[in-house]
Amino acid sequence: MPSLALACRLSAVSRASRRPFSPASLFSSGEQGVWYDPSDLSTMYQDAAGTTPVTAVEQPVGLMLDKSKGLVLGPELVSNGDFSNGTTGWVKGDNNSSIAVVDGKLVCDCGATTNEFVKQTIATVAGRAYFVSVDVVALSSHFAIRNGGTLGIGEGYTTTLGTRKTWFVATGSTIVLTLVANDAHRTATVDNISVRELPGNHAYQSTSASRPVLSARVNQYLNTATLATQNVTTLATTYTLRFEGTGSITLSGTATGTYTAGAHSVVCTAGTLTSTVTGTVTNADLRPTNSGVNLPPYQRVNTSTDYDTAGFPHYLKFDGIDDSLVTNSIDFTGTDKMTVFAGFRKLSSITQSIVGNRDIDADGPSFGLWADVASSNVVRAFSGGAFSNKNLTSVSATGFPAPLTLVSTFTGDIAADINRIRINGVLAAETFSDQGSGNHANLPLVIGTNPTLAGRRFNGHIYSLIVRGAQSSEAQILSAETYCNQKTGAY
Repeated sequence: MPSLALACRLSAVSRASRRPFSPASLFSSGEQGVWYDPSDLSTMYQDAAGTTPVTAVEQPVGLMLDKSKGLVLGPELVSNGDFSNGTTGWVKGDNNSSIAVVDGKLVCDCGATTNEFVKQTIATVAGRAYFVSVDVVALSSHFAIRNGGTLGIGEGYTTTLGTRKTWFVATGSTIVLTLVANDAHRTATVDNISVRELPGNHAYQSTSASRPVLSARVNQYLNTATLATQNVTTLATTYTLRFEGTGSITLSGTATGTYTAGAHSVVCTAGTLTSTVTGTVTNADLRPTNSGVNLPPYQRVNTSTDYDTAGFPHYLKFDGIDDSLVTNSIDFTGTDKMTVFAGFRKLSSITQSIVGNRDIDADGPSFGLWADVASSNVVRAFSGGAFSNKNLTSVSATGFPAPLTLVSTFTGDIAADINRIRINGVLAAETFSDQGSGNHANLPLVIGTNPTLAGRRFNGHIYSLIVRGAQSSEAQILSAETYCNQKTGAY
């Protein structure tokens, strides 16, 4: 009979084995990296400043928070942000401005010769991310949050009342948190000013036209409840056509044939497919056959922004033209090992990058995962140390033509000269070519495009992305692949 201590230990092991896997465990020992989860809308904002949350599908994503550090805000850095101690800790913009606490809120007049309301110097750590929050109670002008005399924080002026939220990455040991107007003798009433660190390597896109879009759509049709004749764009692949009702659908353009109620396999070419409806056609669904496994057979689509999302994986949709996200520099200089887990769907077979920190043709330590290379139907990973001849080692898993949904794992080890790709939980390719020496670099991580070249844009969907600056065990790899597949539906 086991001792009480042993029984307790066995019970703990049993509970741990039943505990759902979380990618956060991959970073529990301080490993550097990122965990992005498009299914978690609370981690996404429509703008790079983090002022407008993503609340529904088909909205742009300008900021995606990294979950690898737990998304736990640090301690409050603002002194007397609720003005419970009057104006203590706050400085007027200049001698012409005035500040006073009225009914527990700060009332500011920017004066005749300045547009600064009030300011406070706050200690920061260069390279770390901070979130700013200000309750704007009343306002007679345009309002902005600045770092001293420069914008530096947020996305410019606003006239909106309510809680103003934004974020910034510190470039030095202090910032001067400054509230400003754009006209003299303008007033504002503010409260609950807060600055707190949010650990993590958050990804953003400052150019609005270059932001990926959150989506969960697989059904190509519109107004699917009762279908009318319409055109859709198809890829060169096999589609599944399902519908109910007493009518029929006649296809022309990229596919031909007349179909009645039920499920049908349709082989399309790339271009425009015309679906001509005769009679009553209901609950119609047209999707690529390999969109994912275990998905509901019918997705109601009313408009391009109004459709069913329950049971359909969420993803970031990159247009292959200019969409991308980037982080600030991530310090991987403490390791020569790397693991990348990615759930994605590639829509075309062109040279395109999913994630990386340096171009494969550049000098210096580098790693990356590519969706395809030169129309060769491959998934490619590269890794290398301090090369000076631009000769990074790469490995390609062949036989994966677009369009296709995959879970891919890249593991690299510079010292051991290991570079492996796993596809859908199975080893697909590996190489032991010389990777040089040295650790990885302190560089931004780029998602959806090449880190140093304008081209090689990713045309497809990203369902899950985890980058871990460490060697991962077999158990960790299997658990992370299972997690990514749950988010992706690849196999």
